[in-house]
Amino acid sequence: MGQQPIKTFFVTLRRSQIGKPWFHRQVLDGLGLKKRLLCVEKPNNPVIRGMLRKVAHLVVIETDQMYYNRKVAEYEAAKLRPPVIVRHDLPAGFAAAPALQAAAPSSQQQPRLQQYDELQ
Repeated sequence: MGQQPIKTFFVTLRRSQIGKPWFHRQVLDGLGLKKRLLCVEKPNNPVIRGMLRKVAHLVVIETDQMYYNRKVAEYEAAKLRPPVIVRHDLPAGFAAAPALQAAAPSSQQQPRLQQYDELQ
C-alpha cells in the first residue's frame, strides 16, 4: 500500500499582511487569503506550490490528510465526556475505614465528657 498522492492543500494565513512587501500581499490575494486565520483549499499544482513557497513564513500549509486528521482530533477533544459520579456513602457490605473508627469517641472518652458535664 503506497501513499496516496496529495490532491489539495489547506492553507491558513497565520501572520498579518501589515508591513509585508507588496509582492507578498499580491501572492496572498492570489491565494484568496484576505484575513488572518482564514483557511482556503487549493489544488496541488506547480503554480500554487510556487506561490506557497513565496509566503511560507506567513501561512500554515496542510495536506488533505493532515487537515482531516486535525479536524477529527478537534472533534474528539470537543466531544462530551461521561459525567463523574461521586458517592459519599460506603457500598453495602464494607466495614468503616480504620481512620473513621479512630475518629469516633471511644468508651474511655465518654465518662470524661460526662464528668465534665456534671462539673458545670
